[in-house]
Amino acid sequence: MGERPPRSGAEQHTSMLQRLLDSEGLQQELRAALRESIALQRSMRTGHLLDAQGLHEPLRDALIALGDAQRTQAEAVSTTLRLSSRLDDVEARCATLTRERDELRVAVTALEARLVALEQPSIVETSSPPEPPRSSGMGFRLIDAPPGALPHHATDLVVIDRRHTPFGSIKGEPGRSGDEVLQRTVALPKRFAIQRAPVTNALWDEVMEVRDGDGEPDHPKTSITFAEARRFCNALSSRDGLDAVYTLNKGSVGSVHIQWEHDGYRLPLEVEWEAAARAGLTGTCYGAADTVWSEENTTQTQPVMRLQPNSLGLYDMLGNVRELCMPALLDELPSYVLLGEFVPVRGGSRRFSAIRCRFDTRQNIQHRYRSDDIGFRVVRTLGAHQT
Repeated sequence: MGERPPRSGAEQHTSMLQRLLDSEGLQQELRAALRESIALQRSMRTGHLLDAQGLHEPLRDALIALGDAQRTQAEAVSTTLRLSSRLDDVEARCATLTRERDELRVAVTALEARLVALEQPSIVETSSPPEPPRSSGMGFRLIDAPPGALPHHATDLVVIDRRHTPFGSIKGEPGRSGDEVLQRTVALPKRFAIQRAPVTNALWDEVMEVRDGDGEPDHPKTSITFAEARRFCNALSSRDGLDAVYTLNKGSVGSVHIQWEHDGYRLPLEVEWEAAARAGLTGTCYGAADTVWSEENTTQTQPVMRLQPNSLGLYDMLGNVRELCMPALLDELPSYVLLGEFVPVRGGSRRFSAIRCRFDTRQNIQHRYRSDDIGFRVVRTLGAHQT
């Protein structure tokens, strides 16, 4: 095969012109494609922007709601802090009022004691009682309260005619114990008369026909059980020609049978004891600390009627010896009282601090228990109220 002959200049010029025309066409096509690409990009950007604007509205609403919730939470926290601060202030105020209330009670008790002292001559400790306890053979006198100027004898019975009395202690009261009930007003079923002082060793020995007793004659009789105190009451009733109140059954220890219609001697109901001790007062005691025998001024039982009595002329109602009472708080008088395991003693003793020798002071002891700081005094039922 032979070689291709070289092209002429005209042919070469024509070929170059053709290539140039082809290049300009391509450029135009490229420009057109570029314009389409730019338009497409603009269209795409516009679409994305529109999509973003569609998402922005719910997002903005959510952010607004979140802000509102945060503001509400902040306001709730602020309110809680303010209420907590106010609660602290209220609690502090309550504590202050409680303290002021207790101080007022102490002041009222002191004022009542001063009024009592002003209404009657002051009786202070001496080497002998104001009047030596009389022989029980002289009989018990019924004395209407207030006692007036009559000589005071340990065997006197002071008449109490009150229809109602405060009974129990106030929550938080100094000296209060778990055996005490919350204070309320209680009805007294009948008039009664209560012994001016606790039963003494001399009276016990005479009534029970004990020879050569080992106790001091003018000291309270102690170390006796609940059953022994009831036997004494019946023996005293028999000696004075009265009908015995208690039915003594040696084989029955579950209940105490009582004949309230009989006029003999018995132990006081708790409500009777407290009415006699209070003598109308609403505080905790009828005098200052030196008006009771307590662990602060004695280490042993003291003679009766040595310190100041209450306004009814009753001695040793608080301190010296605790006093046995009937194990019932009764508005009515049933024919028997369930004994159970415990019986109450009232008033505190020489083994108690002075602040615990109170109208409300009580303990429950086993009915067979005996102690050298437990004694008693007797009462008689007198019938219906006259006032």
